[in-house]
Amino acid sequence: MVLVGGNLSSAAQVSVTVTVLGEAGSRLLRRDAARPGQDLYVTGTLGDAAAGVALLEAGKRRGKLVAAYRKPPLRCEAACLLNDSGLVRAMIDLSDGLLQDLRHVCRASEVSAMIDRSLLPLSRSLRRWGGREALGYALGGGDDYELLFSARAGSEDTLREALAPLSCEVHRIGKILRYDAQAGIIDERGEVLEFDQEGYRHFERRG
Repeated sequence: MVLVGGNLSSAAQVSVTVTVLGEAGSRLLRRDAARPGQDLYVTGTLGDAAAGVALLEAGKRRGKLVAAYRKPPLRCEAACLLNDSGLVRAMIDLSDGLLQDLRHVCRASEVSAMIDRSLLPLSRSLRRWGGREALGYALGGGDDYELLFSARAGSEDTLREALAPLSCEVHRIGKILRYDAQAGIIDERGEVLEFDQEGYRHFERRG
């Protein structure tokens, strides 16, 4: 059969999911519209949900990080406002982790990207709990369900104004580059960003 994406995974339990289909307007934010020179942005903070999973696996049941996993943000209105701004070019939600989902955008748009690690938005809870590992959760963790998007360079203030009615933070984290098969995604020092565990793997055996 043809797989058109969605909740497809391996698990020990049987689950049933519901898919809702609808119609989109004339202006769509797709993965394949990122172009060199555009800035990269994310909403909210990164890595909290992945840290929440680690805490749950360790037997913890409460706290801000666990809550970030159990009740992720809904960014539907934010996506609509960003689309209406006319500044956003490509967009994807961060379900499988920043690096993994950014690779989807780069592959579809035939570009590379630079992430400035110093600009990644990390919550106080993640910094306090994760310490040196906090950055790894932000880059490789999944289930954030924030928005990752490219936009016209220098649009940061206008994008923040567009999301002001929702009190939704937006952070510039890097830039879209010309395609480089060797580099792929690099950091601010030009080093290739690679981690042992990059995002959620849908068919990895667990337990």
